[in-house]
Amino acid sequence: FLQYDVLNGHSSTDVIKVDAFKTAVLANRRVYLGNVKQDGIIHGDRMLKSPVNQFDKFPSINNIDVAIHDGDDIVALIEYADRILQFKNNTLYILNVSGGTEFLEAEHKFKGISNPGAACRTDYGAAWCNRNGCYMYDGQAVTDLLEGQGMRKINISTWSAFIGTGNYHRIGFNSFKRQLIVKAGTDSATAYVYDLITKSWTYASSIVSDSDSGSNFINDPVDGSLLIFDDGGNTIDKWADTPTTSPSII
Repeated sequence: FLQYDVLNGHSSTDVIKVDAFKTAVLANRRVYLGNVKQDGIIHGDRMLKSPVNQFDKFPSINNIDVAIHDGDDIVALIEYADRILQFKNNTLYILNVSGGTEFLEAEHKFKGISNPGAACRTDYGAAWCNRNGCYMYDGQAVTDLLEGQGMRKINISTWSAFIGTGNYHRIGFNSFKRQLIVKAGTDSATAYVYDLITKSWTYASSIVSDSDSGSNFINDPVDGSLLIFDDGGNTIDKWADTPTTSPSII
């Protein structure tokens, strides 16, 4: 006969439910959770993974502790190219999940994010922003998009002031034009647009007309449209490539 632990990869007495979690991602037929509460205990720097093709249970023994007790909690998880990017407030950890066992592949100090809306997935890789820069991971290396050919494209003090300290900055991917949209953290009307083809930045002072649109960006799973939630109208707003007014573009 076949024992339960052989079929399921864990003991029948293990805790398999979670009370809450802050972020989740699907990779290699498993669900990975980050910043979890299990059995009444909060583990801000812990990941849990489900058994293969069993997406609704998370045995307590399936924990992944990359860097624990460092005073830094997991903010977001993003999957790309058989890697999981574990974003904490101050640090980015890149985990290789291509095999049966996960292992830490790289650690990047000062490249964490302060809120889940500050990271997104694109056709080119994972993109995110903080007060130090705007970054892209293409499956091999992390690149600062504010730099190029030995030059800085945007002054760091200008960028830092744009991002602000309120943790309201957001980043999204416009799949139709292959652009990253970075909304300001201080003024919801301003934004930087990065063209992934030309590798150039554009700044517009009034590119966002609705100040109530403060949620994270998502892409429509059907056609890839860039969407954001409108708090005031209680609707989903779609990013429009054609401006309805004449914003000041620099």
